[in-house]
Amino acid sequence: MTTTTTTTTVSTPSASPTTPINPDCDLSQLLYDVALVFDVGEIATIDTNRLLNYAKNVALLFSANFTIGSKGGQFALLQYGDARGAWTWADFKTYGSHNALNSHINGSVRGSGQGPNDLDKAFEQIYEYFIAPGPEPGVRPNARHMVIFFSTQSPANLTAAISAAKTLRNATFCTVGIASGGVDISRVVGGANFATALNSPNDIPTVVQWLRHFVCTQPACPP
Repeated sequence: MTTTTTTTTVSTPSASPTTPINPDCDLSQLLYDVALVFDVGEIATIDTNRLLNYAKNVALLFSANFTIGSKGGQFALLQYGDARGAWTWADFKTYGSHNALNSHINGSVRGSGQGPNDLDKAFEQIYEYFIAPGPEPGVRPNARHMVIFFSTQSPANLTAAISAAKTLRNATFCTVGIASGGVDISRVVGGANFATALNSPNDIPTVVQWLRHFVCTQPACPP
């Protein structure tokens, strides 16, 4: 696959777990499989990838709290919303260090053109590529599982997105949404408690702390 290289300006945290902001718990001790799903559509990439860069910063700062690898946090990367549709970059066994994860978030996740907001297709890929095959892509039965997705537009097929998200939750992958521009994704994630907003640089530390609190309190996911 041939891609066009685009320079992003995203702050990269230290390549080791950092001191968390107002810690609720020590994420470096937790076993978590997290799928990071980036919106790379037209709105996310205007103003030199402004909203996409906000999302990348959240992902970088949040993942910095984990010990990366099979004994800590594992991260899979996906993107959706451009001319290629939904796209899977890496499974849960790909990254063994913060440097590897950070480099891929910074260098590989990018938009290549306007496309439908096919959030449902991204969710379906998570299920088909990672969950249905069992442990082969690195999903650990003894770990907690979560999907964090970013959204700058309402899903093109809201009904399909809701259905696909429920399928993930039934497979123990809790869905958590981070929306920009007033997009309402509460129906997708199963309630307002599983969604938050990201609209400015000032929101980035707030969203990171919100995710930390979510992970530490480990609420039951909605049906």
